[in-house]
Amino acid sequence: MRKFIKVYSIKLVNVLYLSSVFFVSHVFADITHKFSGAFSFEAGAPYYHFEPHSDNVSAYRKNVGLYSEGNVSLSVQDELENISYGGKVVLHTTTKAKGAASLNGSRLFIKSKIGLMEFGSQHSIAKVMQISPKACGAMGTWSRYAKLPENYVFAASSSLPIEAFSTNSVGYSGTESVRKISYYTPEYYGLTFGVSYIPDTSNSTGNVGDDTTTKAIVIKLPGYTNRYVQYRLVATDAWVGGINYKHNFQSGSSIKLGAVIEYGNALPMKVYNNPECKSEHKIDDVINVKDILAYSLGVSLSKENIHCGVSYSTWGDSFFSDEIVTKPKSDSWSIGIAYVEVPIGVSLEWSYNTYGDRNSRHAITFGSDYQLAEGLSAYFDLSYFIAKGSKVLLDTDPKKTQIASYDDQVKPFSGICGILGIKIKF
Repeated sequence: MRKFIKVYSIKLVNVLYLSSVFFVSHVFADITHKFSGAFSFEAGAPYYHFEPHSDNVSAYRKNVGLYSEGNVSLSVQDELENISYGGKVVLHTTTKAKGAASLNGSRLFIKSKIGLMEFGSQHSIAKVMQISPKACGAMGTWSRYAKLPENYVFAASSSLPIEAFSTNSVGYSGTESVRKISYYTPEYYGLTFGVSYIPDTSNSTGNVGDDTTTKAIVIKLPGYTNRYVQYRLVATDAWVGGINYKHNFQSGSSIKLGAVIEYGNALPMKVYNNPECKSEHKIDDVINVKDILAYSLGVSLSKENIHCGVSYSTWGDSFFSDEIVTKPKSDSWSIGIAYVEVPIGVSLEWSYNTYGDRNSRHAITFGSDYQLAEGLSAYFDLSYFIAKGSKVLLDTDPKKTQIASYDDQVKPFSGICGILGIKIKF
């Protein structure tokens, strides 16, 4: 009897196993997946002109700095009655002491004939729809290594404020970027529209109700002996809208136009009577800053192996107050051109940034990359930059108490920076 039960049990287990394999293979037969990743390693060496410079590239090294980053991603997608849905998980390396990978770029999506919905994306539609000459190939990452003095401050860049201050790029200290809900329309006669919504730019994944992920700078108000402001770049009910148009000509050339606009309610600045800015130091007063209203315009052209582009971005008066900073308008221009003939590509980019009427920065970057093998390439960038400016509100060191006023001195500052790196993609 025991032998019969044992044989029967083995047969039953085999039947259940084969049935489960058939069921799983049948259910998941239409699921597709894609595994990809990239890793880059580079060295940057800045050299400064005009005035002595004491800031080191790394903690104890002034001339050379090393940088690396990598990510792996897995995309899983299924289809049901002309609707595709799935998710993408991205593991991105981090240099933080915790040593844990951050899920930058992970998101869910649903795609149908009425468009694409993304839930939990790291970037807003601005990252996808904003046209920048950097797409031509000129990267210009010299600012990663070249340290401008504290009195040279530039808010405007090719990134718009909501995109910049809700990711790990500027003014954000969380390992997880703020998640967005985004929608893209299908392409109609070359036109594509997109919109993103962020209810609170301080609400990163895993930190609901915690505002420590946004860096705060303590500002001493001019004309007061004990009035301090906690300047925190946070927006609520933020919206990002964009439009792209592309057209291919019979001659073989193509054009792409893009416009992106951002709007959001800026968080008022709390006022304290102590620079520690603790809750017991708060007084019943706030300083309202200008709401976010920024936009970017861009165009790119391609003809066989030649690609070029131009873009303009402005932050307007976003995040600023007349009580602290005068004439805060920030603008950014960039122009780029590239020639690509596999395995080599060369590019040239010029960028110009202004902050108010007293701060300006020019940078020109020559870049080249060479494909050593499939998925393996080496690259080289050489940048020249020149800037002049006076001290303003923003500062890269949140530990210091800043006095909100202009410095009358406007000095030139310039330098060059070379970058050599290697990158693998799979």
